[in-house]
Amino acid sequence: MSRVVAFDTRSGDFGEDIPFSTFKWEVGINTADVLSCAVNLSNPEAAALDLRSSAAPLKNGLAIIEGRTVPSAGVIWPHDYSKNTAGLTISAKGIWSLFDRRLLMPVSALTTPLLILEGDDAGKPNPAVATTFTGRSWGYIVRTVLQQSMAFPGGELPLVFEDDGTGSHDKTVEASSFKSVGSFLSDLTKLENGPEIAFVPRLRADRQGIEWVVRVGNDEQPRIGSDTGAKWDYSVPDRGVKDLDVSVDASDMISGSWASGGRPSSIALYSFTSTSELTDDGYPWTDSNDSTHTDVVVQETLDSYAAENLRIGARPVQFWPFSVRNDLDPKLNSFSNGDTCRLKLVGDPYEPDQSVSRRIVKLSGDEGLWMKVTTGAIYG
Repeated sequence: MSRVVAFDTRSGDFGEDIPFSTFKWEVGINTADVLSCAVNLSNPEAAALDLRSSAAPLKNGLAIIEGRTVPSAGVIWPHDYSKNTAGLTISAKGIWSLFDRRLLMPVSALTTPLLILEGDDAGKPNPAVATTFTGRSWGYIVRTVLQQSMAFPGGELPLVFEDDGTGSHDKTVEASSFKSVGSFLSDLTKLENGPEIAFVPRLRADRQGIEWVVRVGNDEQPRIGSDTGAKWDYSVPDRGVKDLDVSVDASDMISGSWASGGRPSSIALYSFTSTSELTDDGYPWTDSNDSTHTDVVVQETLDSYAAENLRIGARPVQFWPFSVRNDLDPKLNSFSNGDTCRLKLVGDPYEPDQSVSRRIVKLSGDEGLWMKVTTGAIYG
């Protein structure tokens, strides 16, 4: 049975079950969940809950629960109410969205100058409030940055951390850069062989609240997920799978990758890398410039962004969304984003007959029996 539940953002403790009319949710990789529910306040049961307070934006969150699985949960941001219809829509985004609104600095920055005030280095960033890592794994870096943000007044959150994993990386973020924790995490995922990061909601052991497991890729396995054996067969009638779409888009294919940065140091930085793989195969030359990393002042970091963009641009983007019955095997609690699944196709006029492995990159659903699984190609 589907439930929509409000919870306390800081503790994860459950509040009211919300008598929804409809709900929907969507979960991707390296991004915040998106979820919402519609409530008819002409229903006395709903009106009695005082959702304006018991599901208050920011103070509370919204969780979708299917049995013992929490496919999606997040912080409530807007309420949208219509007096004409007595309809209320409560919308939320995953916990990543909260870190987009927390700056990456230690709590000591509240009482310590962000810049050096005297001497030859006056006006330069104060190293006492910098966040610095030397020779640390991605898991350690992500955990420490999140725990640092949770040390602020009212900063506690119900997060569970896995092992730090393997790797050796150096990172420094000056407090005076006013970089958000969320954008820092996003930048890590865009590095060459950078880690995927996911906040996976689940029921607490006492089932009276939720918590998020923080999953971070490492040097040995940057991508999250595993091969769970989930399989859908289009060749079998009443197979619980339908509506396969195939999207192939070459818009981001490139043979040359530029990246530019260096704004904080007032010294322009750029990086370039290229491959002849596509042109040797008959494709025309294309290149692009990634100018989104203006705060980068380390050449090797900029090189990593350029290399990752070239890797991604080596082939067209391919997405295969399809719909599956969420009450039939494989059930929602047996697979998740990042996992490998298998599809068997027979007699399709576009795709050849094949049994192919694909990677789950997005899941979405609503109050109905069908949910959507979107898969991407598996490559390094």
